[in-house]
Amino acid sequence: MAGELEAAECTEKPGDVWLWNSGGIAGYGGEAKEVALARTESSNPIVKTDDGGERIYGGDPSVLVDGDTVYLYTGHDASTDEQVANSVYEIPEYLCYSSTDLVNWKSEGTVMTMDTVDWAKDDVSAWASQVMKYNDKYYLYYCSWDKSGKQSIGVAVADSPTGTFVDIGEPLVRGSVTKPQLSTFNDIDPTAWVETDEN
Repeated sequence: MAGELEAAECTEKPGDVWLWNSGGIAGYGGEAKEVALARTESSNPIVKTDDGGERIYGGDPSVLVDGDTVYLYTGHDASTDEQVANSVYEIPEYLCYSSTDLVNWKSEGTVMTMDTVDWAKDDVSAWASQVMKYNDKYYLYYCSWDKSGKQSIGVAVADSPTGTFVDIGEPLVRGSVTKPQLSTFNDIDPTAWVETDEN
């Protein structure tokens, strides 16, 4: 909450704690002092610029931690301002960024494009995704509209967290079988887990 103090380990004296709030006021050893944080855009893995200086936007981010690396996946939002004003989103692919320190991020590029998904209604609807690792394979669960016009959940498989992910050829969860049918986008924002309990 705004105004509440949060704690973080102090890097000046290990074991001591800094306290700060959203107003930039920090307390250390009972003394309050103002803290200025430098703004950075270069390390934001979701809003980057391409080689030509154009912004690359992403939506619905999700992460996978694999070993000492964090992989961040996002749909590449290529919509124009006019499209967004009319609630039209053009998201043709999934992008991946990686980091071993959460400060420095590397673009891993495109990990899957919607034009490779035969069951999808179009090639510009790469909505929310989640990547999971299981038995040395990587599974990208994602949602898009199927040819019947219902939002469905698909899964694509890769040997590496950076792809290329290949769709299994049909929706894993078809929007047409989800009941009750409250909208055309009942099946959205997928996630998964690996059951390890043997009971």
